[in-house]
Amino acid sequence: MNAAEPFRIVVGVDGSPESLRALEWAVTEARFRQGQVHVVTAWQHPSMVAGDDLDWDLTRYEARARHLQDDALRSVHAEQEDITGEVVQG
Repeated sequence: MNAAEPFRIVVGVDGSPESLRALEWAVTEARFRQGQVHVVTAWQHPSMVAGDDLDWDLTRYEARARHLQDDALRSVHAEQEDITGEVVQG
């Protein structure tokens, strides 16, 4: 890492207690080092099962993942500019 690049931590968040602890650590460490945190939450639609009457509106899965990430960020008081996030399929 050269001097022009800020210290950056990428952390995956899926709503599990372990991922929330990882996010908390990442935010604390980034604040300590004057760095940045990038949060990634991945989603996927469930496997198709014969006879399913599920709603296959994929935007609902993405919206749920985004909501999950927002809740996680609020839980660690991560309302700072140096924390970014993305929600991806996969």
